Amino acid sequence: MTYIELINEFWRQDGFKPFGAMDTRVYLYLLHQCKIRGWLNPFELQT
Repeated sequence: MTYIELINEFWRQDGFKPFGAMDTRVYLYLLHQCKIRGWLNPFELQT
């Protein structure tokens, strides 16, 4: 999936059962981190 497809799917799923503010923030942060890392898989982030 492309970056925009992932975001569109997020909003589609949110329409069925809304995500909380923190869930949304974490998902978008992880998408951003994947994008800036060139979509390498797997990737690591410190918690």
